[in-house]
This record gives sequence, C-alpha cells and structure tokens, in this order.
Amino acid sequence: MNIFFPFVKNILFIFLLSRINLSNSQGFISLLNGDSHNGENHYYITLYIGEEKKPLNFLLDTSSSLISYQSTIYSSLSSPNFKKTEEKDVINCQNDTCPNYPYSFCSNNQCYYEYNYKNSTFKGKYVDKYISLSTEMESHIFPMGCFNSDNNEYFYSDADGILGLNYNNSFINLLYQRKDIQKNLFTICMNSNQGGYLSFGEIIENKKEEKNYRKNIINYVYYSLSQDGMYKLSMTSFHIGDGLDLLNGNEVDSVIDSLSTKTYLTESLYNKFVKEFLLKCQKMKNNCNNIQKVEKVGFCSIFKSKQKIINSIDKYWPQIIIAVNGYNLFLRPKNYFVAYVSSGKINACVGFGKSNANYNILGSSFMNGYDVIFDNENKRIGFIESNCDIKLKKVENRGYQNRVFDDPVNIIIICISSFGIIILIIVLIFLYKEFCCDKQKRKGYIRQVDVNNSYYNNKNVN
Repeated sequence: MNIFFPFVKNILFIFLLSRINLSNSQGFISLLNGDSHNGENHYYITLYIGEEKKPLNFLLDTSSSLISYQSTIYSSLSSPNFKKTEEKDVINCQNDTCPNYPYSFCSNNQCYYEYNYKNSTFKGKYVDKYISLSTEMESHIFPMGCFNSDNNEYFYSDADGILGLNYNNSFINLLYQRKDIQKNLFTICMNSNQGGYLSFGEIIENKKEEKNYRKNIINYVYYSLSQDGMYKLSMTSFHIGDGLDLLNGNEVDSVIDSLSTKTYLTESLYNKFVKEFLLKCQKMKNNCNNIQKVEKVGFCSIFKSKQKIINSIDKYWPQIIIAVNGYNLFLRPKNYFVAYVSSGKINACVGFGKSNANYNILGSSFMNGYDVIFDNENKRIGFIESNCDIKLKKVENRGYQNRVFDDPVNIIIICISSFGIIILIIVLIFLYKEFCCDKQKRKGYIRQVDVNNSYYNNKNVN
C-alpha cells in the first residue's frame, strides 16, 4: 500500500497537467458579413462590446487605425445606469496630452479624437471598453472612440462602428503588443456569397486546393506606408484581357482600402480604362451583355438575378489583370462587378471609378476572390486566390485566450505535477530494483555490472 500510494498520487498529477490550457493563442478567425456586390454595402465583423457583451457590427477599414462605435446604440440596449458607466470609462488626459491613440487630442482633461473620411467626419471621446469576438471568449480592454452620428454615409442599418486595420496603432497592433496573438498579421477574404472571413495572428491554410482556382501558393509583395499608415503598393501594369498595358510602363501609387466598394483609378488611367473596356466588349459575346452607361453608377449590364450574374458574367465580361509591385492579380468579372437594383432590374456594373486623388484606391472589387494577407512583421502583403469559404479552413472559429503562464493556477499545477513526476520516476526505479534484479548474485559484482550496463545503455540511446 505504501508503495502504490505515490504511484496513484502522481497519476492524478499527470491528469491535472493534461487539463491545463496549452493553446498559445496563435490567432483567431471570424466570419465576415456583408457583400460589396450589393451596391454601396460593405463588409463587417461582429464584435461584443462592454461587460454586457453587446453584439455590434464594425466595418473593416484598412485605411485608418480608428476603432470607434456609435454611442447612441446603447441608449436602447442597456440599463438606465449605462450612461454613468460610459462616462466613467472616458480616458483622461495626462499633463494635457493623450496616450498615443490615433487622431487624439486633449480637451477639458479628456481624450477626444477627430478623423475625416471622404464625406464624413468622426468626432468623439476615447473610452476604455471590453472587446470580445464572441459571447464565450474572454474580453480584453481596448481604447475605443465613442461618437454620436445620426447622418453618416457609412452607417446603415447593419453597421454600428468602424474597425481600423492600418499600420499605425490599430487593433491588430494592440493585439500583438499584448501578446494576444503570436504574429502581427491579419487576413481579409471577401466573396460574393457567404461574406468571407477575417483572421488575426496566423495564416489559415486551405484544406485542399480549391476547384477552378490557381495553385494555392502565397505570393508576397512588399508594401510601403503612407504618412497616415495606409498600405501602399505600386501599380506597375494594367491589362484588360489580352490588351495592351494601359500604364505603358509607368507606375502609379495605390493604397488598399477595404472600406471602398469600388476600385478608384487616377483620372488619366480611368479614361483609358473606360475606352479600352468598351472596345473589348464590342468583340465579346453579346457586347458584354449589352453594357450601357447608367447615371451615377457607371457602365452596367442587365441580368435577371444576382445569382445569374455570378454564374454567367465571366462569359460576357473580360478578365482584368493588374500588376502590383510586379505581381499579376487576375480579377474575374464575378469578383469585380458591383450590383445595383433599378426599376426592378439587376444591374451588374463595372466596379471601377474615377479617383479624386493622384493615386489609385484599391477597394473590395480589387480584393474579392483573394486571401489578402497583411504581414506587418515583414511589411509585405500576400495574395492567394480563394473562394473565401470559412468552411474549407482547417481551424474552427476561435478567439484569443490566456496563455499558460498568465494563469497562476496553471503555474501551481505545473509545479506540483513536475514534482510529482520526479517522485514517480524514483518509485519506478525502486520497484524495478526491488522485483526485477537477481538477488542471488554477489552484491559487489551486481553493483559493478549495473553501473556498466547503465553507462552503455545510456550511451547507445544518446
């Protein structure tokens, strides 16, 4: 009984050790909602905000680093005392300066921010808020902008806030700095059916090579940064089908903006694009399904339904080949079209527009159909063709968790179990010597042979 009690005790220690959460929180993946193929719609992710874990939808914005939400949302969702709690969460200034938060400034001893989009201005206070990716996952406190805006072009019935993902002090950098994710990278994958997915901290591999897509090899190009931290690439060529290069050997700066539905080209490039696209349509089946100019939305073809567009538009429209930093991306018509409903008819419109700046804006019509990997550790962006179906990925939807040594209970269990394993080894050695050795041999000879055998056995193993 005295011999086997330590044995049972150590088995218990090993069981406790096996129960420790050993996941090192390399990353997480979540479903995207929305569809840029529905006119002015955008892609968004659902985050759970506050201790109450209220689900709010945040638009993806790779052009800014602002995490912000509409404070008016809470007036109907929360308890009457919530406003006091919200005021308590406001971040105060230190020595008339705010922490290194995006677009922040100090006023009345509180941290405010202001950020200008194309047709909108976001102004409000910075507050500390709990953020979680699901109701089951652990929440972490993050600085968030809190604004009150009833008239804003970006906010429709499904959107409550903006999740900035550019390089400067954005959500991805906060996750990495706090070691909630192992690598400073994220992946956006948008499609026209399920919405797609967003992953942080790791590259999500496909289970198998997807049918009708090119070989699944990640192609990386290095990016530079704008002054505001936007991801900047150089467009080096632009072809419509097998046509001539519209850039004619020149290069044009381009920024990736997931909040833009269309891809906006500089004025000179856009004019060439329209001319070449229409010429190409004259040679294609049914003149690109009788493409015509539609007021305010561009050049469009009429289809019976959105599914008809997805199933057949590749037969009518040309493929577009854009090279960024020398790498060719093949944009299929079913990925770059934008759909509008007019007079009960579905218009499939070309997802390119004219930029008001001297650079191109690569929107979701450019990103659709690709895993776009933003690798901030190596300052590069990877592209791999994909149907963006989260069901084909190897991992399930999961979130960041405490690492092993962040939990004192885990540390205690590890220490106790390690000590228990040492005792178990000693007990096993004692049992081996007690029951397995030949006691009839002379003790001195036995000791000498055991030492030699132990030496040579260990030497062979090593």
